Amino acid sequence: LLAVKVSIKRWLLLTLFLLTLTTPFSLFTASFWLSVYAVTIIFLTLWRFQASLSTGSKLWRFIKGLIIIQLSLTLLLLPISAIFFQQLSVLALFANIIAVPWMSFVSIPLCLLSVLVMPLSETLAQFIIMFCIESVQLIWHYLTYLSIQPWAVIELAKLNVQLLVIGG
Repeated sequence: LLAVKVSIKRWLLLTLFLLTLTTPFSLFTASFWLSVYAVTIIFLTLWRFQASLSTGSKLWRFIKGLIIIQLSLTLLLLPISAIFFQQLSVLALFANIIAVPWMSFVSIPLCLLSVLVMPLSETLAQFIIMFCIESVQLIWHYLTYLSIQPWAVIELAKLNVQLLVIGG
């Protein structure tokens, strides 16, 4: 609004400040730290791979960006996941590489469209939200299939978590 240029680092710090100011107890939750860390990883990945992510066709840039960001998130979230959950997901990359675009381009837009249509036609809004529910159920079946694999998760002992954090 004021045409002030703010760096990504300052945006992140301002966001952390506002979140801490409005919900100070969120600092004690795993979801807060996982979200902050994940957003930081995304920004750092986009900054680091900016040159390679800006070449090629639009579709190719999207695919490269999706793969690079998901690989970065998968690898760099391993230590913090180990600390909070004492386990590592072997299939996180395969889950996220499908679920993130699906939710971003199918489920969430359908849900938002349903909300926008609601003042015009409740029947149409219900029809759209049924498609949204179906889209979420489809991705849920895929994620459930991945989660029931016996090798989907590696359980860690406390010593292994400490070694992973020290080594990572």
